[in-house]
Amino acid sequence: MASSDAPAVFCAAHPTVETALRCGRCDVPICPRCLVQTPVGARCASCARLRPHPLYEVHPRHYLRAAAAGLGVALAGGLVVPFIPFFTLFAILFLGWLTGEAVSVAANRKRGRGLALVAAAATVLGALGGPALLAVATAPGALPWSARLALGLAATTAPLLSLWGVFIFLAAVLAASRLR
Repeated sequence: MASSDAPAVFCAAHPTVETALRCGRCDVPICPRCLVQTPVGARCASCARLRPHPLYEVHPRHYLRAAAAGLGVALAGGLVVPFIPFFTLFAILFLGWLTGEAVSVAANRKRGRGLALVAAAATVLGALGGPALLAVATAPGALPWSARLALGLAATTAPLLSLWGVFIFLAAVLAASRLR
């Protein structure tokens, strides 16, 4: 009979949820959704001091270094890949792996979705930007800049509409998988 006379206790974070649980440190009422099991017992989220794993704590400076390294490696590889005979498509895949590795090293081996996106974007930009830079640089000197830029744009879009586009996509997936 004593339990029916006790006032109902509600969770501090969810006022509509009745609970009998309390934090083992600060004695705040918590519901099963708020409970964090620690080695010393049940705690509320503030007492448990939850932090993400350091491997996934990526700061803006990591993103900047990763983007610079990824773009540098991908553009250099994008300039070299068209000159590799017979194995050009596989060289694009290797470029994806190499770009992912460069982003990983530049970000101090951190991981996360943001870094995976940086690696994928750098791979695509490098694989398309390399041939575009080659087309602009090797255009005859008598051509005006607008015609040179049109050549660069054509050199960028043409690979996307061929088998190269599939391999560039696969290289971007490969680069992103290095950081997941």
